[in-house]
Amino acid sequence: MERIIGGQGTGKTRELIKIAYEKNATVVCETPERLIDKMHAYGYVGIGCISYAEYLALGLDKENAPSYAQYVVDDIEAFLYFISKGTIAFSVSNS
Repeated sequence: MERIIGGQGTGKTRELIKIAYEKNATVVCETPERLIDKMHAYGYVGIGCISYAEYLALGLDKENAPSYAQYVVDDIEAFLYFISKGTIAFSVSNS
């Protein structure tokens, strides 16, 4: 699994979109409409983009979720907040 880490405005999302394009992966993000606009601004078209909620629903619907699908997640911290309502702390290893 690739990790793209950097400060605000350093091109993390652009790199994530590039990976999604090259690997034919779907982007999972907070606001698909905004990210699709960003993809188009970068010159990328045809990349799938779904919300955090849609992604979670796929996991629950194992019968209809394609087993070959690949995903990249934009802003993993926002995703963690989305799925962990009420959680007040988390840890992460920097290795």
